This record gives sequence, C-alpha cells and structure tokens, in this order.
Amino acid sequence: MADIASFKTFPLLHTDDYTTMTNPYSKYDNSSYGEFLDSAVKKLAKLAARSRKSRVCFTLALGGNQFTLRDSAHHGLGASATHAREASYSEASVFLTNQICRRNWNDVQYVDSAIGYYARSGTTWVAYDTEETIAEKVRLALRSHPNFCVMLVRVEKDDFRGICSEKHFPLAQSVKHAMRHFGNNKRFA
Repeated sequence: MADIASFKTFPLLHTDDYTTMTNPYSKYDNSSYGEFLDSAVKKLAKLAARSRKSRVCFTLALGGNQFTLRDSAHHGLGASATHAREASYSEASVFLTNQICRRNWNDVQYVDSAIGYYARSGTTWVAYDTEETIAEKVRLALRSHPNFCVMLVRVEKDDFRGICSEKHFPLAQSVKHAMRHFGNNKRFA
C-alpha cells in the first residue's frame, strides 16, 4: 500500500462490499462488519502514516445488502445464504419490495459487533445501517484517526425520497452531522 501512496495524489482503500458474499456477516467485507471495519481503519492508518499529509478516505455504502437464506429456520449470523442484491431505502423503480423500511420483517436484530442491523422475512435477509449506526461508524473511524476523509458510495440507495425518514438522504445527512460535530472537525463544511 505504501507504493500506491507514492503514485497517487489521493489513494483510497475501498471498504465497500463488492466481494463474494456467501454467508450473512460471516464473510461480510464491508463497512457494516465490525471486525472488517476495525481492520480497514488500521490499514488506512498505516497508509496515512506513510503520506506527508493524510489523504486517506474511509468509504461507507449508503444501502443494504440482501441475501437469500438456504433455510429460513437458520437465520442467525453465519447462516448459509447467497448474496441476492443490494437493498435500498427508496428504490427508484416500480417495485417497492427492495425498500428496507417498507418490508414486513419477521425479525429485526441489532448486531453490536457489526454496528448495524439485519432484518429477516422468510428466506430474505438484509443487512443495513440506520442514521445512528452509520454515524457511529464515522465516529469510530475519526476517533482513532481524525485526519481520515469519509467518502460515501451508493448514495442512490439512501432514502432520497424521504419515505423512511422525515428527511431526504438521512444516512448522508447523519454522516455529515457526525463529521461536523466530531472534535470541531473543520474538514467538512
């Protein structure tokens, strides 16, 4: 990674989830998985330490991930499943089945180690963030490394219509608020 920093003006270690996912959270390589989050922050810190000025970005995805469970009776963390698609708060399509807040979930659980939630209905299993969990992830990264920048990806998956929240883009707004109020951080205006 040090070599990358010497060639790029603004290197990014993308912590998003475009990797193969076979079990909910067990191989969940994205910002929602607590152990991976901690590992990504440490890798970013090493890269930042080798730069003259910190130009390292921590990325967060503004949407969930939907899995299909192999057996609805086994739905806890690490249950056998396949990644079905990304989940959205305000899908811009005719079908509203992808909206996280409008589903009738059988089970909704907070996962402390992941700093995130999962919801389940039948064989559908979705991992997602709320305004509070995404803000906590930002605070966690900035607490350890206040010079990190934060980059948002999959912004179109946020609640841009204000269906699930009273405001438009609540996850992006929550990240913005967390950055503004973290240790008088002047890097985000």
